[in-house]
Amino acid sequence: MTKCLVTALGAILLVAGCDSALPAAPTTVQPNPIPSGGPSLIDGVAISAGVTTEGTITAVAPTCYQNWDASGRCAQFDFAPTTDGTLLVRVKWTGPASSIYEPDLFLVGAEGDWGWTGAAWPEKQGTLLVKSGLLYHIVVLSYGPFPDTFAVTADVQP
Repeated sequence: MTKCLVTALGAILLVAGCDSALPAAPTTVQPNPIPSGGPSLIDGVAISAGVTTEGTITAVAPTCYQNWDASGRCAQFDFAPTTDGTLLVRVKWTGPASSIYEPDLFLVGAEGDWGWTGAAWPEKQGTLLVKSGLLYHIVVLSYGPFPDTFAVTADVQP
């Protein structure tokens, strides 16, 4: 008798469950696409060829590349070459190693093309083909702790 009662109760619950609303299918969350552009440009400091310029990134410096790392803070330098050639940028950190993440160096072309340098400490170098009279941007992205100090030098090689 107990076996029949359990079977009947199971059947009743199964039938009762069929009248309830079906659960909704899970919603697929699409990841944000990888950005096709480089860092957002911010107010930059004009620099000249062959001149070393000191820079500091603080905790209140602007963010310039939300899609790369929203925690990173930026400094930007603007460079207008007087000759065509290859822009060689050197960034050397003058303070202590700032974190487990090395600061990044981006070079942004006049048409919005951009490049990023790989790992190197305490100095990073990047190159970009440039044309006289156009404006190019050097973006340094740091992850703290802040302040993060460095020196940047830009030269154009034929």
